[in-house]
Amino acid sequence: MDATFCPRCGTQQTGSFRFCRSCGLDFDTATGAESRGVLLPSEPHRAPISSQPVPSPAPAAVEQNTVALLAGVLWLGAATLTAFLAFQQWEAGNALTGIGLSDEGLVASAAWNGVGALLTAYFGARCLRSPTKGFLGTSTAWGVLNVAWGVYQVANGATYWLFYVIIVASALAGILSFAARDTAPSPPHSR
Repeated sequence: MDATFCPRCGTQQTGSFRFCRSCGLDFDTATGAESRGVLLPSEPHRAPISSQPVPSPAPAAVEQNTVALLAGVLWLGAATLTAFLAFQQWEAGNALTGIGLSDEGLVASAAWNGVGALLTAYFGARCLRSPTKGFLGTSTAWGVLNVAWGVYQVANGATYWLFYVIIVASALAGILSFAARDTAPSPPHSR
């Protein structure tokens, strides 16, 4: 037997009860079109009432933090540039040693920049995925370390424009991570 719905309110008919349990429509006296569940032009259509609970919307704490998203994008940009810089340093250092000259620390700097690029990419990916206040604090600290490493390299003679771009991107990502802490959810407490 097909379920019958009230043409007036959309409530499903319970068993063979004559009246709608929601609006009181008499199923027996309803016109042919009404009794078959066809809506008449004069009556508004309402969806059937369900006894199932309606899921609640996501809590505000789960919403994406736009400032953290921007920090994540900046971190990923800084990671890409740092990886490119590490590759260039590695190639230049190997080229120098290939012709019998000292690599002047380029290979070691390339290794450090490679590790820094991987960690920076990690921070970028985490900032894109609803980070907690604690993580954003760590992201801020990583910004300070990245800027300090960049300034150290520039102070020791690095003049390539890429160093300056990485320093600025890291500083902005760190500042945005710090600003995003106000709207980020707190980490769950363990007992």
